[in-house]
Amino acid sequence: QQGFGCKFNSWRVVCHPCAPGTYGNESGQCSPCPAGGFYQDDLGSLSCNHCYKGSFVKYGHGSSVLQCKVCPEGTDQSKFAGYRACPCKANYTRLHRFEKCSVCLDEGLDCSQDYKALLPGFYWNWTFPNASLLEYSQFVFNLQTKNSQYDHSTLSYTQLIPRAFACSRPESCVNNNSHDFDGIAGSCTEGYTGWICSKCDKGFYSVLGFCLPCPYQLMVILEFVAVLCVLILFMLFVILRTRSKGVRTGL
Repeated sequence: QQGFGCKFNSWRVVCHPCAPGTYGNESGQCSPCPAGGFYQDDLGSLSCNHCYKGSFVKYGHGSSVLQCKVCPEGTDQSKFAGYRACPCKANYTRLHRFEKCSVCLDEGLDCSQDYKALLPGFYWNWTFPNASLLEYSQFVFNLQTKNSQYDHSTLSYTQLIPRAFACSRPESCVNNNSHDFDGIAGSCTEGYTGWICSKCDKGFYSVLGFCLPCPYQLMVILEFVAVLCVLILFMLFVILRTRSKGVRTGL
């Protein structure tokens, strides 16, 4: 039954109403109200109540509205907390799903989604010690999960985030999908690679600061045309010479 937790055995079913702080579902299980803006103070409920805007229960299992505490500094307390400690204010980012947000003043970063991501025209280097691109990407993926199915092992990022540097040629640092799990590192325009996308990738060469495709295909085509022309000229030469010999023989 909905709102009840039931146990089945070989000869009977024993059900009990879901306790405060939990809710029941169609599978006959009682689940705790998730961390964030949720609580339940009644027995046998089918869902959790929402905390008032700007408040949340940090560890979940909220059984009273009094357990909904004000969201931490840097968060937008005019909004429903959802599955975090309220969204960050504009141009603020966080390093923990259920803790404070800090102002984002770094040049070259997009801080519109609770975390730092690269803007086009900028580059950062994650290879130095005490920074982990993998862990940060996992944390970003955690924040992008808007329901209770987020990974509880990646709630926070505790290492360093590198500084963003302006690319000498902004068009080279396109940073497609910089908000995605596999795009956090940033990306160069096709043909560019390396630090601040300043080097030409394999198959490209530099001309006045631009990386252009190596003319392999063009050279192959030109060589083919040249060989074909030589063959045609040779065949014409043979034909004309044969005709010339025939004319002389007839004389």
